[in-house]
Amino acid sequence: MKILILGAKGMLTPYVIKALEKDHELRITDVSDLSGDDQYKKHEVLQVDITNLNQVTEAAKGVDAIINLAVVRHDLQLAFDVNSIGCFNMMVAAKTHNIKRVINTGPHWVASAQSYEKFDFDITPDIPHHPGTGLYAISKSAGQEICRIFAENHNINLINLLFNHLRAPFEPRMAVRPEHFWPFSVAKKDAGMSLLAAIEVDIKKLSTTCETFFISADVPHNQYSNVKAKEVLGWQPTNNFEKHWRQSAKK
Repeated sequence: MKILILGAKGMLTPYVIKALEKDHELRITDVSDLSGDDQYKKHEVLQVDITNLNQVTEAAKGVDAIINLAVVRHDLQLAFDVNSIGCFNMMVAAKTHNIKRVINTGPHWVASAQSYEKFDFDITPDIPHHPGTGLYAISKSAGQEICRIFAENHNINLINLLFNHLRAPFEPRMAVRPEHFWPFSVAKKDAGMSLLAAIEVDIKKLSTTCETFFISADVPHNQYSNVKAKEVLGWQPTNNFEKHWRQSAKK
């Protein structure tokens, strides 16, 4: 499968490339120039501004699927330009070129801001979404809603993967006490593998044209449920940070 990746400068991209490159052809894009970066040298690279409709549409020619990793968190104008308008441009490109598989990514706050997080457990990705009013969450939520509307109106299969607190196995900031451990964490390698699962899942297994999945480790408090990702996508977390839970239990 030939896959267009938008927003390649994010922290997750190296893990996504590693998960996909063995069996898929990648066209990797970012607003910055990637041509001199060795990690992309085996792949086609393009300089593409996701906020530019013409550039995104041109970049999508001849691909079978699109993955959106683009994100801006703090700048007011750029956050909506990249996180919301960027999704509009991506879906227009998918419609224009009859691309039937789109994977959009975002934080779990798109579905579940503090209104859920403070009070609930075993939260599923199919809850009514309450992103709150934070800039990052609400701009990504607006983008996801744009994607959903396009998917339903133009028969595009949209898979939303929601994760947060991406962790490398031995990051210094990794919490070792349960009360300090974020309720929605996933190893970067496992997050990368979730993109492979989304690319390769049989579309017939998806109940609707727009499906959302929580991508998180199997951590003891189980505040966010990853069961749907396991059952539908066939994805499994391999790093559940058990070492840190056992270490804190001993203390």
